[in-house]
Amino acid sequence: VIEGCLTEECVELNKRFILAHRLRRPYITLKWAQTRDGFMAPETRSRLQISSEDAQSLVHRWRGEEMAIAVGSKTLIYDNPNLTVRNTRLYNHTSFQHTILSV
Repeated sequence: VIEGCLTEECVELNKRFILAHRLRRPYITLKWAQTRDGFMAPETRSRLQISSEDAQSLVHRWRGEEMAIAVGSKTLIYDNPNLTVRNTRLYNHTSFQHTILSV
């Protein structure tokens, strides 16, 4: 048995499992978009695409790796997000447990 080979790769691959057992909590990825002046949405509540195409691709990769998506209630009301993975050929699942957070 050889120990210590590919340690970093193994930890990355199993980070959700390791965190859940060591800290007894779920692995969480936070993502938000905001303008340079710190705003997240226009005052008119109209939909405004803030994230770049590269950021959008990254978000869909993250969604494909996770089992749930949490979204704020105001985002749900004003933006009506699809909460899907757009490039489904890369991932095993396209449906999630949706959780709505309200303040």
